[in-house]
Amino acid sequence: MNKWKKCLLALFSVIVLLQPALQVRADVPYKTYTIDGYSYVTETQTAYTPKNTF
Repeated sequence: MNKWKKCLLALFSVIVLLQPALQVRADVPYKTYTIDGYSYVTETQTAYTPKNTF
């Protein structure tokens, strides 16, 4: 039984290590807009940059 656990742990470790890396993006997942006095919608610079996402 102990031999099976070691074999499964080794197989699981290989599978985890061979997974492709996560894609990292520098842009933000949203756009920021403002409306002027004439009701025109204009895209503006990002209000803040999130540190982490879930």
